[in-house]
Amino acid sequence: MLTGELTAAPWATVPVIVLRHCGALARDRHHGDDADRPLTAAGRVQAETLGVVLAAYGPAAVLSSPSLRCLESVDPYCRRAGVAVEAVPALSEDDHSRHPGAAADLLRALVADRTPVIVCTHRPVLPDLLDAVGQGTQPGRARGELLLPGEFVALHTAGGLVAAADRHAAYAISG
Repeated sequence: MLTGELTAAPWATVPVIVLRHCGALARDRHHGDDADRPLTAAGRVQAETLGVVLAAYGPAAVLSSPSLRCLESVDPYCRRAGVAVEAVPALSEDDHSRHPGAAADLLRALVADRTPVIVCTHRPVLPDLLDAVGQGTQPGRARGELLLPGEFVALHTAGGLVAAADRHAAYAISG
């Protein structure tokens, strides 16, 4: 593609947001099922901030791991946008360990679908998920730390491909 073609007009892109859940209680401090591990107080503040930030991308469907910390991370956006979250087992840590390709298949399908969507998941799922759409390496980040808690990648998709991607650092929280 020639430079002139790229700059002739803005591309009509659709956002696919990949979010790592906000700050959660440490694994060694939680005494129940890991899927029931909640956000910390600071993580809840972070989620409220994200609810406003994510709204800037316009209305979007929301898919999340069924784990409590993921559901709590997207809840402020869902309330603000008036949308329901859809819990998707393929985005959970447990399901990913049993069916490692399912989350990647889902993300490829979402990129091809041309529907704005927010996807909330966990650190262990992110490398395979982002590899599936050519975003598995990020400057200055180890493969296992592609996104920190509360960070997200906005994939700008067009024609079934990722045209551009922006990584958004976690917004400052206190507490």
